[in-house]
Amino acid sequence: MIHAAISIRVKGQIYRYVRDVLVASPGGITGVPKQYYAYRGNARRKINLTRNNITHSLHSGLKPKQNYEFKVNVNTSGLETFNVSFWPRDELQPITYFDIINKLNSVSDKFRVEFIDANREEEGIYFIAEGNQADTSILVSAGDTNDLFSSLEHFNSIEDELVSDNFFDQNAVPGQIANDLDSILTDLADGTNSILSFPDVENGSQLLVRESNEIKNGLVINHIVKSSVDGINVTEIVKNVR
Repeated sequence: MIHAAISIRVKGQIYRYVRDVLVASPGGITGVPKQYYAYRGNARRKINLTRNNITHSLHSGLKPKQNYEFKVNVNTSGLETFNVSFWPRDELQPITYFDIINKLNSVSDKFRVEFIDANREEEGIYFIAEGNQADTSILVSAGDTNDLFSSLEHFNSIEDELVSDNFFDQNAVPGQIANDLDSILTDLADGTNSILSFPDVENGSQLLVRESNEIKNGLVINHIVKSSVDGINVTEIVKNVR
């Protein structure tokens, strides 16, 4: 999961802004009001296996010096066929799932493959679309000849797509990060008043009120003059939520 905030830089001082009322992301994830926005990232497909707790030494069942085929369609660019093979120095050395992940990450810059166990209920191997835009998509399917997935010893199925849920998808309504950022930038460009307005619901637009992280029961209350703003950016951090 990605945790994110809008950072406003004012004469060397950084103000981390998160709206006081948040709305769930397209992936159904909601952050913590005033602390962080949260969303999953680009579209992905899970390769369901019959077991969890994959280790670096777990044998995949694949054989050395054989070509294995699979197909991927990323962001509707067209279904592409890929072939991979494994050539260990010692043919008795098992081909592990982490060998497979490393190999798959070398065949294309349109997708990446990760073993994700941040949430044990969703633990597994994922094909993730690359791309810095809204509505990323990915289709993963079997190869026509010596299919990679059905050749895996623990293969079960390819899961339905988990929808695109990145920053660029967070623009539908106030309370999503891209929408809130646009609101702040729009106000910053408006010459009607000199004080920056925020899309908070409870505190009024120009008065930014947050609890102090340093003083118990204390408040930090800010007015930010538009002309003093040096820059605005979004900071994303990938968080383990297990």
